[in-house]
Amino acid sequence: MTDIMKNGLSRRAFLGLGATAAVAAGAGLAGCSPNKTGFRAFRLAIAGFILPYIFVYNPVLLFQGAWYEIALAFVTALVGVYWLAGAIEGFVFRWKLHMVERAVLLAGALSLLVPGLLTDLCGILCLAAIYLLHAARDKHSALPQASA
Repeated sequence: MTDIMKNGLSRRAFLGLGATAAVAAGAGLAGCSPNKTGFRAFRLAIAGFILPYIFVYNPVLLFQGAWYEIALAFVTALVGVYWLAGAIEGFVFRWKLHMVERAVLLAGALSLLVPGLLTDLCGILCLAAIYLLHAARDKHSALPQASA
């Protein structure tokens, strides 16, 4: 368990220090600010840093358990990491999220990452609420407007 924690922390340091030259070079080629590019890169990569901690708290993801437990843990972790990245980035599918929606999405994603059926259900409810809200907005905006 300690090795996984150390590896996760060392990867965080690697992103900050080791990728600095790549971020600066990429920002120079794109003609944008290296600081903004570095912050964007960190926001995109933060979901990957949580993976070692997920393995520690949910050993079923290391294929220790029955096949249905492994399948459930894999699906909820995959969906949780995807929606976590969306909450951090502020976009999911084609929807721009408001701060409250991002907070709900973050809570739902983290609930999916924590092992347990109750937390999975809470996470699915949070994610379903955001999804249904935006689907209803899309449907409402697609309706033709009546002219007066």
